[in-house]
Amino acid sequence: MNQNSNPSGFRVWTGPATSEVALRAIEIIDAHGARCTVYSVADGFKIKLTVEVSVPVEHARIGFRVLSIDGTIVFSSDDLDSLGSCIADERGCYEIEVAIPPNLLNEGIYTITAAAHVPSVRWLFMETDAIQFELYASDAIGARRLGFFRPDLVWSMNRIRST
Repeated sequence: MNQNSNPSGFRVWTGPATSEVALRAIEIIDAHGARCTVYSVADGFKIKLTVEVSVPVEHARIGFRVLSIDGTIVFSSDDLDSLGSCIADERGCYEIEVAIPPNLLNEGIYTITAAAHVPSVRWLFMETDAIQFELYASDAIGARRLGFFRPDLVWSMNRIRST
């Protein structure tokens, strides 16, 4: 496949498909639909995949992995997570959007590997490091939290006695 990379958060694949299911584009967009690759950890964003199914493939899954810059898999997700059915079951071209909530990931540089496969049978495509994005901390404290995740947990406190 021919690959055209764009630093604005968009990458496209052209040419003939090498499998029944092909990745045609991947992009990272903000809440307003604008492409970008640098976000505050406090902002949510979406990963958008454009996938072409030329021949339906029963039990196929389409998804992605988010990896740290050193190649550690941070998390993965696929179309069965919330859609309830496999996209690759029917012929067509699909745009798939996955929302990444605010404060999920810690600051850092991440890559996305997009893939489709029939679990334990075969890979339909795998585009390693298809696109990259960066998250920065925007809180006033300025201390980097440890780990990949930065959940916005709700804490509560009750004084049980005075000293």
